[in-house]
Amino acid sequence: MPATATIEERVTYLEHEVRYLKAFAGPGQNEALSANVAEIRVIVTDLKKQFDRLEQRVETRLDGFGTRLDGFGTQLKKFETRLDQVETRLEGFATQLSGVSAHLGEHTKLLAEILSRLPRPATPGDN
Repeated sequence: MPATATIEERVTYLEHEVRYLKAFAGPGQNEALSANVAEIRVIVTDLKKQFDRLEQRVETRLDGFGTRLDGFGTQLKKFETRLDQVETRLEGFATQLSGVSAHLGEHTKLLAEILSRLPRPATPGDN
């Protein structure tokens, strides 16, 4: 509506709007609206109950998952400890193998020296 409208134009416009309102909110509209709002409240309450149950189930499962995860953490720490022990034993074994290898080298030299001093075996054609 233009700002320069006359009072008569404004009143005519308002009368038209009131008639539209009466047609829209006729008899039974308030009761229908009230029934719809009540139905929406029931639906929302039911959804809230379902959400609460679902939330409780999720929390229960998360608690169980946390407990299992803690158990896995404990087992992992035990495994790491045993792995460290195995690693330490392997390092000791490697040290012992180095010692054995050094002894074998020494024995090989001694054996070669002993074998070099032995007389050559007689061949069948030397008799």
